[in-house]
Parts: sequence; C-alpha cells; structure tokens
Amino acid sequence: MKIISYFLLIIFISSGCVALPHKPTPTITAEIVRALEQENFDVAMAYYKAGMLEEALHFFKEVLKLNPENAEAKQFRDKILAELPPTKPGEIVEEKKLPTLPPVREVEPVKPISLPFLIEKEVMPEIEILPKKEEVQPTVEKKMVSKKPLALPEAPFFEFAKELRSKKLYADAMAELSNLLTNYPNTVLKEKINFELANNYLDAGQNEEALKLLSEIMSQKKDFEHDAHLMLAQIYEKTGQAEKARIEYLRLIKILSILPPPKEMGTETVELQPVLAQITPIPQKKEELKSQANLGAGNVSRARGEYRQAIVEYDQAIKNCPKSEEAAEAAFYIADIYDRVPELRDYEQAVEAYTRIITDYPQSKWVDRAKERKKYLVDNYL
Repeated sequence: MKIISYFLLIIFISSGCVALPHKPTPTITAEIVRALEQENFDVAMAYYKAGMLEEALHFFKEVLKLNPENAEAKQFRDKILAELPPTKPGEIVEEKKLPTLPPVREVEPVKPISLPFLIEKEVMPEIEILPKKEEVQPTVEKKMVSKKPLALPEAPFFEFAKELRSKKLYADAMAELSNLLTNYPNTVLKEKINFELANNYLDAGQNEEALKLLSEIMSQKKDFEHDAHLMLAQIYEKTGQAEKARIEYLRLIKILSILPPPKEMGTETVELQPVLAQITPIPQKKEELKSQANLGAGNVSRARGEYRQAIVEYDQAIKNCPKSEEAAEAAFYIADIYDRVPELRDYEQAVEAYTRIITDYPQSKWVDRAKERKKYLVDNYL
C-alpha cells in the first residue's frame, strides 16, 4: 500500500499537479532602466563637452544598449563617428576599457530578467572577430592605438569647467565647480577644484571671495598651500595694498626657504599620482614659487621708489629660477632701473643687463624692448 502511495505521488509531481515552492525571479523595472539610461547619457555629454570624443562614444553606446530608440544618443554617436579619424588598413584599434555606471542599489544583479534587449545581451555576448593568421602579412607592422582613460568619474566635469573659464564664462564655470563639490564631496580633486574656483573669482573681479577661499586653502596646509599664498599676495598687489603684498611675499619666501622635504605619501595617494599628475592645475615647485615671490616683492619695492631693494629682489628671482619667464622679467626691470632712474643711472650696466636678456632669454616677450633700448643707449650715450 505504501509503495502504491509513493508511486501515485511521483505521478502527480511529474504531471505538474503538485506545485513545488520556488523563489520569485526578480525583474528590473522600466523606471530603473530609464534611470540608468539617463545616468549614462549625462556622463557621455560631460565627456563630449570636454572634447573627449572616444570616451563620450563609449557611454553613448551604453545608452543605446539600454534603449536602442534613444534619438539623441544616436545623433551624438553618429556625429562622433564622423569626427573621429578612420582606421587605417592593417591597424588594430584597442577598444578603451571605460567604466560603466554601477547598477541601482535597490536591485540585486540577476541573470534571468524580463527585458528582451537585456536578455539578448546576456545570452549572446559580442564576440570580437580576429583575422585569420594566414591572412596577416608578416611584413605589415600592426600599430596598437591605446590611450589610458581618466580613472575618476568626476574628471570630465572638471575639464569642462576649466574649458568654460578659458572662454571667460566665469559664472558658468563657478556653477559647474560648485556642483562638483556638492556631488563629489570626498573627491581627491577637491583641492584642485577649490584652487580653480579661486582663480575664477579672481578673473571675474570677485577679489573678496577669492581671498576668502585662498585663506581656506592655506589653512588646510596641503599641496596648494604655497600656491594659494602667492596668489593671495598677488591680489593684494593688484588691488593697491602694497604693504600687505610685501609682507605676504616676504613671509612666503621665508616659509619656502625653511621648508622641509616633502612627506612620504600614503599608498592610496601614491597610486593616484599618475592620474592626478595629468589633471591641471599642478602645484608649482618651491624654486618657481620663490622666484615669483621675489619678483612680486621687487615690483612692490620699485613702485614705492625703493630701487636698491628692488634690484636685490629681482636678482634673487633670477637666481632661484634662472630659466623662467619671471627671471627674464626681473632682468628687464634691473636694466630699466639702471637705464631710467636718475640716482642709479648707469648706461653701461643697463646695456649689459639688456644684452643678458637678449642672450639668455631669446624667446622671452621682453627681448624686443631690450633690443630697442640697447640700440638707443649705444647710439646716443656710449
């Protein structure tokens, strides 16, 4: 009897009359797909506006995988393909491995999903077709085209903001930078963003906002501390606050003179250095900062009629960074003092200084004026 009962039970189960318990298959809703589509489209547009066409193309293709009917994505994809240079015969282009946007947190990734185009992607992955070995001529050299993409998702938005500033669209640039700080509060680019924001304030004539932000950067004592200090002194000089400017220039020179060697970076910072080194602005070297500070202090002294002190500062600017444009400018001002200031006038020293500019800084913007003044002095006084 028991055997017959078991036999009947097996028949019922096999015929589907008995429903076995099973876990419901989760599905991705249309709202989630639309959200992913919009996120990919926004990133693609950021890359496109920053002029990074290959990166933009990657994300426009991601949009079309989610929604093949997205007209805007199709339009930008076709436009980019028309602008990119065609591939030469025999050339293999290595496709960039750009990051895709993460899935929505509320949904766990599952294999069986309800959307047809996503199922097709799951079942039939794209296969790269390589040429047969016998068809490849051994004499033809294959050129691998590869460019390492930026590893930071906020980087294209930062590049776009800098492009806006270069076009003197300061208000738009400042809005973009502020949004970056809001959307990426823990970004490793935070100090660069703040320094770029301070430069926008300065370019837009908003000196008080620039000074406030520069003071904040200085107080953090990080990579841009001394660049911010130099910029703060330059604002004081530009706005006619000569004494404040001189104090800050001399204070910065003293700080840089006793500055200890840089500290060892943590593992995370070391790993990010190659990426950060590609993204401007870059902190200036100590010698460059000292040269600019000496030049600024010399300009303040010259404007106040303290010409001997100005010559001392200009000479130090040249010694700190002898190949820089600041050194060329300092050399010209030394020549100009010997040329035009009555109590220190010395035409021979002036000609010698002008000759130094012509010889040592042939590409400088000061060369033409140096040649003109040298010729005038030689023809009329020597």
